[in-house]
Amino acid sequence: MEDNSIWNSIDSLLVVINSGDDAHLQKLKKSLDQAKADSNIRKLIIVALLPKGIDKNTMTPDFSIYFIASSDFNFWGKLKDPQLINELNQNKFDTLVWIGDDSHRFFNKLKKISFKNKIGVNAYRSDFEMSLNLDGQEPSKIINFVKEVLLKSY
Repeated sequence: MEDNSIWNSIDSLLVVINSGDDAHLQKLKKSLDQAKADSNIRKLIIVALLPKGIDKNTMTPDFSIYFIASSDFNFWGKLKDPQLINELNQNKFDTLVWIGDDSHRFFNKLKKISFKNKIGVNAYRSDFEMSLNLDGQEPSKIINFVKEVLLKSY
C-alpha cells in the first residue's frame, strides 16, 4: 500500500448516494466500514438522497447515515435538516464521493464546502476532479473499485 495515495490521505469522507433501498444502504455502510477499517479515515458520513415517495422514517436508523427526502428542502431549495447542516458546517471533509445521479439539489449545498478531492461514481458533472464509471449497483463492488482507484492515485 502506497503511503501517499489519495486513499491513504483521507481523514474524513463524505459519501452521497441516491437510494431509497434500505438493504442497499446497509450493504453500502458495511462495505464502507470494511474499507475504513484498514485506512486512515476517522470520520465517515453518508448522505442518502431518497426518491420521492420514500418515507425516511421507514429506513433503518444509523448514526452515520443522514436520510434526505424532498421534504427536507424549503421552497427556495434550502436544506432544513439542522443536524446535517451542523455536521456539514462544523466538519471539514477531505473527500467527497458522490455515487449516482448528481442532479439533486443537495449538490448545490456541497458547492459551498471545500474538499481536497471530489469523486463522482456514475455521475456526470464537471465539478468532480475524478469521474469513475462502473457497471452495476452492488455496494461492495462500488466501494472496492473506488478504493482501488484511489490507492493508485496521487
